[in-house]
Amino acid sequence: MKNNKIINILFIAVISITLIGCQDDDKNVLPDFERGGFVQFVENPILEVNSTTPFQGTVFDPQGNAAQYELSVSARIGNVQQDTLVFKTTNTFPLDVSFTLDDMANLYGISAEDFGGTDRFQFLATVTTDEGLVFDSNPPGFDQETGEWNGGTYTPPLAAPGLRSAMKYLVNIVE
Repeated sequence: MKNNKIINILFIAVISITLIGCQDDDKNVLPDFERGGFVQFVENPILEVNSTTPFQGTVFDPQGNAAQYELSVSARIGNVQQDTLVFKTTNTFPLDVSFTLDDMANLYGISAEDFGGTDRFQFLATVTTDEGLVFDSNPPGFDQETGEWNGGTYTPPLAAPGLRSAMKYLVNIVE
């Protein structure tokens, strides 16, 4: 009985050493996970704007590691996708990201009357951490041919309503 215990212990030790010693780090294609850059709304905003009611929102850095937050906007006006423009950039929080239709009209060089009830604004953020890591609003993906990650860092769980993500959000124009 005592011999069986010793044999079992030696067997487990040999298997453990074999598994640990045979790890091939070159085949690990997963990226190194870091404390990510993520900015969120203080409160869930109403994702609508019109000629009399502005969009109102304030964002903050819950992890305290955002060295820079850049918020860009891409408008769809009259079913025509417009260029993506930088809306706000900061390195201090909280940040007021509120806007009126006049603000967006000035940004795009048009009149506020040019906006209609089916138009919208897509906001996309990029956070650079104090360690120089960049986190964006694109989903991660893996290219089978090159064996490389695309650098995207925004995953569906981060879009859960309870997290109040200010990394990617859509504001509709309502009449």
